Amino acid sequence: MTIREEAYQLIDHLPEDSVQAIVQIMVRMIPHVHPGAEEKSALSPRMQAYQTLESLRKTGAVIDFSEAEREKAMAEKFGDFPSAGGAV
Repeated sequence: MTIREEAYQLIDHLPEDSVQAIVQIMVRMIPHVHPGAEEKSALSPRMQAYQTLESLRKTGAVIDFSEAEREKAMAEKFGDFPSAGGAV
């Protein structure tokens, strides 16, 4: 028995409102390409970013910043803070 046949069998045993909920979930999972639109990625920008991160994770890519780079980025984003040992 194929997975589709198994799915059909399971759906046949569900009440109508549950079938409707499953169909709504399935529709959300299918990428839609609007007719007349240029060939664009059917994925949202969030999903594209997620897939990029996921591919980096799977390839084992490591982003290693030096301590100086990290401190510079923190200072740009949050400003300069006094050192932990200094007086407030």
